[in-house]
Amino acid sequence: KLEPGRLKAFEAVDRLLTQAKDWEGLERSYRRMIKRVKAAGVGGAELEGMLWRNLGEIYRTRMGRHADAAMAFAEASRLQPADEQLHRIISELHEVAGETDKAVARHHELIRLSPFRVDSYRALNRLYMGTGQYDEAWCTCAALSFLREATPEEAEFHQRYKGPTAKQANRSIDSELWMASVLHSDNNLRIGNVFALLAQFNPYAVGLKDWGLKKKDRHELSKPLLFNKAFGYAANTLQLAAFTPEVYLKKDQHAGHKNGNTDHAWSLVIGADMLSGKADRELNYLLGRQLSLFRLEHYLAGLGLPTANLKLLFFAAWKLTMPNVQVPIQGDPKQFQQMIDYLGKTIPHPRLVEVQKAIQGLVGRGGDINLSRWVQGVDYTAARVGLLMCGDLDTAARMIKNDPHPISKATPKERIKELVLYSVDPKHFAVRKALGLDIGG
Repeated sequence: KLEPGRLKAFEAVDRLLTQAKDWEGLERSYRRMIKRVKAAGVGGAELEGMLWRNLGEIYRTRMGRHADAAMAFAEASRLQPADEQLHRIISELHEVAGETDKAVARHHELIRLSPFRVDSYRALNRLYMGTGQYDEAWCTCAALSFLREATPEEAEFHQRYKGPTAKQANRSIDSELWMASVLHSDNNLRIGNVFALLAQFNPYAVGLKDWGLKKKDRHELSKPLLFNKAFGYAANTLQLAAFTPEVYLKKDQHAGHKNGNTDHAWSLVIGADMLSGKADRELNYLLGRQLSLFRLEHYLAGLGLPTANLKLLFFAAWKLTMPNVQVPIQGDPKQFQQMIDYLGKTIPHPRLVEVQKAIQGLVGRGGDINLSRWVQGVDYTAARVGLLMCGDLDTAARMIKNDPHPISKATPKERIKELVLYSVDPKHFAVRKALGLDIGG
């Protein structure tokens, strides 16, 4: 055990060696003390982190050994990951050493801790420009412009390559790209797999008449309209194919757009306001976001149903496919049993076997059945698609603020914050390059 007296003795040695400017001796003393603290298991992350931090400062300011300083500060940061000053010091050391990738990674960590940390956005822009990563720099300048913090040079660079209209992707988003660069971390794939299997047996569907619509109100997508162009672009880029919804028009209303949730076929109900008065970037965002919610694994989340409805459906499917398992009853027991009966009558046996396997894949591994968080992850993912389709953070943020049909409990401020973070994320840069949306594409 490391006695308190040894700690006081170390403090005295620290003072004496500092006064004598014996930096090599002080370095050796700190390294021995770190070894003792680890062996004794005292002080925890706070004490060990402080020792590594002080050692880093000795290397940095007393000995000029920047590589060793970066290593010591990195150890301190590992123990105290929320300390922003440590990340800033490490990024500066990496930048001095010409280690751009490591400096960039530290600034991304700083932005994760403090999403609107302007100094880090500006540092990223400088690092990207200095290494010829111009699309990354452009995205960072776009974020600075959105935050109203861009310098005249940053604002001019952003505007120069923004272009008057949205740039079109030169390929679709395949499964690999979706998983690697679009999907939000809260968008639980195992939960999505269960709801993908249930989507075509939706118990909450309504008829066209519930919308005051008839088959004759189906919108003709072949007409040369900006809406139709944006719709086709989003559907093709998302590879919706057979899951592309029918579009129905409520001519007498400014109804925006909403999943029709109709029982005869998947549908999108729009108002007359969607056919005029909207710029291409606005339509690209709105339809990119909305059509991403017609992916099988997103469909039920994208209806904007209360979480209680999704829980009722999920747990009823669980009980139906695993009757001997103790499944928590959701809501009224009678309604719960009615849902079980509905699913049992509606879903073919082979599909029920798939549902059982999907639920086992989730709960059998201690999966997190947090449906509110999952819906929020779907919401954030859909906003990312919208940003990719429109290529403009200002437009995307404005559409979020004016969204009359949010699907999750996330506030507009939270949704915009997540989108700003994604806009400067390497995942965003990767998908832009893959789709030919980068400024060099």
